[in-house]
Amino acid sequence: MSWIVAGVTAAVGAYSAYSSGKAASGQGESQSRLSQLEIDEAKEALNKLEPVRAAKMQVAQQEFQFGSEAFGIKKMDAQQQLSTAIQKSGLVTSAGITQKKSSMWKQFEHGQKGLMGEFGKAMGGIEEWFEGEKSRIEGVQKRAGLQKKAADEQSGAWYLGKNIFG
Repeated sequence: MSWIVAGVTAAVGAYSAYSSGKAASGQGESQSRLSQLEIDEAKEALNKLEPVRAAKMQVAQQEFQFGSEAFGIKKMDAQQQLSTAIQKSGLVTSAGITQKKSSMWKQFEHGQKGLMGEFGKAMGGIEEWFEGEKSRIEGVQKRAGLQKKAADEQSGAWYLGKNIFG
Protein backbone atom coordinates (compact mmCIF):
# COMPACT_ATOMS: atom_id res chain seq x y z
CA MET A 1 0.00 0.00 0.00
CA SER A 2 2.87 2.38 0.71
CA TRP A 3 4.12 2.02 -2.88
CA ILE A 4 0.70 3.29 -4.07
CA VAL A 5 0.95 6.33 -1.81
CA ALA A 6 4.51 6.92 -3.02
CA GLY A 7 3.35 6.67 -6.64
CA VAL A 8 0.46 9.09 -6.12
CA THR A 9 2.76 11.51 -4.26
CA ALA A 10 5.29 11.35 -7.11
CA ALA A 11 2.55 11.92 -9.70
CA VAL A 12 1.16 14.91 -7.78
CA GLY A 13 4.68 16.32 -7.41
CA ALA A 14 5.39 15.85 -11.12
CA TYR A 15 2.10 17.51 -12.10
CA SER A 16 2.82 20.39 -9.70
CA ALA A 17 6.31 20.87 -11.22
CA TYR A 18 4.85 20.76 -14.73
CA SER A 19 2.10 23.29 -13.86
CA SER A 20 4.43 25.77 -12.17
CA GLY A 21 7.02 25.43 -14.97
CA LYS A 22 4.38 26.02 -17.63
CA ALA A 23 3.04 29.05 -15.70
CA ALA A 24 6.55 30.53 -15.37
CA SER A 25 7.16 30.00 -19.07
CA GLY A 26 3.87 31.70 -19.93
CA GLN A 27 4.70 34.59 -17.63
CA GLY A 28 8.06 34.96 -19.35
CA GLU A 29 6.41 35.07 -22.77
CA SER A 30 3.95 37.73 -21.59
CA GLN A 31 6.75 39.82 -20.06
CA SER A 32 8.77 39.50 -23.26
CA ARG A 33 5.86 40.81 -25.35
CA LEU A 34 5.35 43.70 -22.92
CA SER A 35 9.05 44.59 -23.04
CA GLN A 36 9.01 44.47 -26.85
CA LEU A 37 6.05 46.86 -26.83
CA GLU A 38 8.08 49.23 -24.61
CA ILE A 39 11.03 49.00 -27.01
CA ASP A 40 8.79 49.74 -30.00
CA GLU A 41 7.21 52.73 -28.25
CA ALA A 42 10.64 54.09 -27.30
CA LYS A 43 11.80 53.80 -30.92
CA GLU A 44 8.70 55.67 -32.06
CA ALA A 45 9.28 58.37 -29.43
CA LEU A 46 12.89 58.77 -30.59
CA ASN A 47 11.71 59.15 -34.18
CA LYS A 48 9.27 61.89 -33.13
CA LEU A 49 11.82 63.74 -30.99
CA GLU A 50 13.78 65.36 -33.83
CA PRO A 51 10.72 66.95 -35.51
CA VAL A 52 9.64 68.41 -32.15
CA ARG A 53 13.12 69.80 -31.63
CA ALA A 54 13.12 71.34 -35.11
CA ALA A 55 9.71 72.93 -34.45
CA LYS A 56 10.89 74.38 -31.12
CA MET A 57 13.98 75.80 -32.81
CA GLN A 58 11.86 77.33 -35.55
CA VAL A 59 9.66 79.00 -32.92
CA ALA A 60 12.76 80.40 -31.17
CA GLN A 61 14.06 81.74 -34.49
CA GLN A 62 10.71 83.32 -35.29
CA GLU A 63 10.59 84.93 -31.85
CA PHE A 64 14.08 86.32 -32.45
CA GLN A 65 13.04 87.73 -35.81
CA PHE A 66 9.85 89.26 -34.40
CA GLY A 67 11.83 90.70 -31.51
CA SER A 68 14.37 92.18 -33.92
CA GLU A 69 11.61 93.72 -36.02
CA ALA A 70 10.05 95.18 -32.87
CA PHE A 71 13.33 97.02 -32.31
CA GLY A 72 13.09 98.41 -35.83
CA ILE A 73 15.54 96.01 -37.43
CA LYS A 74 14.55 95.11 -41.00
CA LYS A 75 13.60 91.52 -41.76
CA MET A 76 16.71 90.98 -43.94
CA ASP A 77 18.95 92.37 -41.20
CA ALA A 78 17.22 90.17 -38.62
CA GLN A 79 17.76 87.12 -40.82
CA GLN A 80 21.44 88.08 -41.20
CA GLN A 81 21.79 88.50 -37.43
CA LEU A 82 20.16 85.11 -36.94
CA SER A 83 22.57 83.47 -39.37
CA THR A 84 25.49 85.21 -37.67
CA ALA A 85 24.25 84.06 -34.25
CA ILE A 86 24.02 80.46 -35.41
CA GLN A 87 27.52 80.64 -36.90
CA LYS A 88 28.94 82.22 -33.74
CA SER A 89 27.39 79.48 -31.65
CA GLY A 90 29.62 76.98 -33.44
CA LEU A 91 26.70 74.86 -34.61
CA VAL A 92 27.46 75.43 -38.29
CA THR A 93 31.02 74.21 -38.48
CA SER A 94 32.92 71.23 -39.80
CA ALA A 95 32.32 67.78 -38.42
CA GLY A 96 34.99 67.79 -35.71
CA ILE A 97 32.86 69.18 -32.86
CA THR A 98 32.65 67.02 -29.77
CA GLN A 99 30.98 69.52 -27.44
CA LYS A 100 27.25 69.18 -26.73
CA LYS A 101 25.06 71.68 -28.56
CA SER A 102 23.38 72.86 -25.35
CA SER A 103 26.78 73.79 -23.90
CA MET A 104 27.69 75.68 -27.06
CA TRP A 105 24.47 77.68 -26.94
CA LYS A 106 24.97 78.40 -23.24
CA GLN A 107 28.46 79.76 -23.98
CA PHE A 108 27.00 81.85 -26.77
CA GLU A 109 24.32 83.16 -24.39
CA HIS A 110 26.93 84.33 -21.90
CA GLY A 111 28.91 86.09 -24.63
CA GLN A 112 25.92 88.06 -25.93
CA LYS A 113 23.55 90.59 -24.45
CA GLY A 114 19.97 91.57 -25.11
CA LEU A 115 18.04 89.86 -27.86
CA MET A 116 20.99 87.73 -29.00
CA GLY A 117 21.57 86.52 -25.45
CA GLU A 118 17.89 85.62 -25.13
CA PHE A 119 18.08 83.74 -28.42
CA GLY A 120 21.11 81.79 -27.16
CA LYS A 121 19.28 81.03 -23.93
CA ALA A 122 16.22 79.75 -25.82
CA MET A 123 18.27 77.60 -28.16
CA GLY A 124 20.34 76.25 -25.26
CA GLY A 125 17.16 75.32 -23.43
CA ILE A 126 15.85 73.50 -26.49
CA GLU A 127 19.09 71.55 -26.90
CA GLU A 128 19.15 70.71 -23.18
CA TRP A 129 15.58 69.43 -23.39
CA PHE A 130 16.40 67.40 -26.51
CA GLU A 131 19.54 65.83 -25.02
CA GLY A 132 17.69 64.98 -21.79
CA GLU A 133 14.68 63.43 -23.54
CA LYS A 134 16.88 61.46 -25.91
CA SER A 135 18.91 60.12 -23.01
CA ARG A 136 15.78 59.26 -21.02
CA ILE A 137 14.17 57.42 -23.94
CA GLU A 138 17.37 55.53 -24.73
CA GLY A 139 17.47 54.49 -21.05
CA VAL A 140 13.91 53.17 -21.27
CA GLN A 141 14.85 51.30 -24.43
CA LYS A 142 17.93 49.74 -22.83
CA ARG A 143 16.04 48.72 -19.67
CA ALA A 144 13.23 47.17 -21.71
CA GLY A 145 15.80 45.31 -23.82
CA LEU A 146 17.38 43.81 -20.72
CA GLN A 147 13.96 42.87 -19.32
CA LYS A 148 13.03 41.26 -22.64
CA LYS A 149 16.24 39.23 -22.67
CA ALA A 150 15.56 37.95 -19.13
CA ALA A 151 11.93 37.19 -19.98
CA ASP A 152 12.95 35.32 -23.13
CA GLU A 153 15.32 33.22 -21.05
CA GLN A 154 12.55 32.54 -18.52
CA SER A 155 10.04 31.56 -21.21
CA GLY A 156 12.55 29.20 -22.83
CA ALA A 157 13.64 27.52 -19.60
CA TRP A 158 13.14 23.78 -19.30
CA TYR A 159 10.60 22.41 -16.85
CA LEU A 160 9.42 18.89 -16.02
CA GLY A 161 7.21 17.58 -18.81
CA LYS A 162 7.92 20.44 -21.24
CA ASN A 163 8.97 18.23 -24.12
CA ILE A 164 6.38 15.57 -23.36
CA PHE A 165 3.18 17.58 -22.86
CA GLY A 166 3.91 20.67 -24.92
